[in-house]
Amino acid sequence: MTGRHTAVYLGLALILYGATPAVASTNDLWFPVGESLEYRLYWGIIPVGSTRIWSEWVEEDGKKFVALRMTARTARIVDAVYPVDDFIESIVVPETFLPVRYTQRLSEGRKKRRNETWHFNHAEKEVVQHDFRKSQTNLFAIGSDTRDILTFIYYMRNSHVDVAKEKVFKVLADDKVYDLKLGEVRRETILLGRFGRVRTLHLEPVAKFGEILNRKGRIWVWFSDDDRRVCVQMTGKVPVADFRAVLSKVHGPGDDRWVTSGRKR
Repeated sequence: MTGRHTAVYLGLALILYGATPAVASTNDLWFPVGESLEYRLYWGIIPVGSTRIWSEWVEEDGKKFVALRMTARTARIVDAVYPVDDFIESIVVPETFLPVRYTQRLSEGRKKRRNETWHFNHAEKEVVQHDFRKSQTNLFAIGSDTRDILTFIYYMRNSHVDVAKEKVFKVLADDKVYDLKLGEVRRETILLGRFGRVRTLHLEPVAKFGEILNRKGRIWVWFSDDDRRVCVQMTGKVPVADFRAVLSKVHGPGDDRWVTSGRKR
């Protein structure tokens, strides 16, 4: 994943911020499995693509897991300049919400490609990376609660926490484990297209992902101040351009304002 798109994905992770979840059963998670979130992406005022993030139950070797998936694609007009077609997936143990496997297939620009799978062993505090393009296997040290960036997106949606309390999280990205800290949280009401007026929690994350967010750029995120804690908006400044991600649709189980508004044409 390139630095530019790490910043975007990190921002998307942070806009779903919530708290440290308690251990959950397969029927007692803090988000509705089967939910699908769609976002429009902009560079400056120009629409450049879309991102979809969704979840579903899967079974492997007789065990039940949560599959978390994300895609990001540029619009046709942008493909001629810098095409992006990314897919990432995390397979997660619902009881601990720790990943057992993380896969990413990234195609960005004309030359940048990644195709790899990471297998987590939290008991041994290590993760094994299989890089299929380079035909390499690498071993990395991790902490007992380290998560990949996609699992972190959902992990942060639990709301049982004091948002003013400072905490450092360990997130795996770009072949390294990074520290991530959340800044001051402010309450703010914004207008959000078909969803109307939305009460949000607004914050700026502080992280050191290749110093992209630490020195060269900043990200501001808004997430709904309700039980769902869904991402609603993100804006950021990075060396290439200002970018923005805006929630456009919510699909899946439930009949709250997010899902019912998403059914409107």
